[in-house]
Amino acid sequence: MYRFEMPARHYAATGHVVSTEESRPVLNGVHFQVRDTCLIACGTDGHALVMTRSPLPYPEDGSTYDALSEEGVILPPVKLSALGVTAKGLDTDYVTFESADGMSWTISARCKGRYGMYAPSSKLSVVRAIEGPFPDVRQVIPRAGIELAPLPSLCFDPEVLDKAAHYFGKVSLGFTGSERAVIVIPWDRERDNMMGLMMPVRPLDASAAVAPSWVHAAPDPVAVDAEEPATC
Repeated sequence: MYRFEMPARHYAATGHVVSTEESRPVLNGVHFQVRDTCLIACGTDGHALVMTRSPLPYPEDGSTYDALSEEGVILPPVKLSALGVTAKGLDTDYVTFESADGMSWTISARCKGRYGMYAPSSKLSVVRAIEGPFPDVRQVIPRAGIELAPLPSLCFDPEVLDKAAHYFGKVSLGFTGSERAVIVIPWDRERDNMMGLMMPVRPLDASAAVAPSWVHAAPDPVAVDAEEPATC
């Protein structure tokens, strides 16, 4: 029996960014893998990326994390509402994954009640793992220690920005070059366990983004002899 769980916010963040394009099926799901005894989850559509880390307890009741070793497993995302998790449960509830064969997975939730006691939700979903190798996204993630570049002029698709930071709240952005991915880190307590990535798009005008000249233009003088005010 394969079994693991992760915080609801982590699951929502990684699932929010997966691709809906059928041309690359492996990007249509969240990738789960064990690294250094932690669960690493990653979702990406090729333009934005979210990766999270969750500690894994010692497996009990004969369960194992073997399905997450080596290449890991890719599972289609399920909306939290379909698992009985509400917005209030983002930071308290957990999403649980179970499988007998590593291919068919039951996804449910463990929700915190009024008195702080956890109980399984009455809702669940069954999904089938997506076959195929997940891309090694670490190749596009700048390593720690790389000197950050002076704030460049970059162009972003607002949809990409929303995907990368939708569940982060306030964020810090790390720029490593004008054409490199931008690192997105949440400000709150999850800053060590969640990260996002945004790929910039090439602007039509390669010049630096500056305020247009009309922003600082002086007001027009009063036209004493004018019968009607001028219009733009």
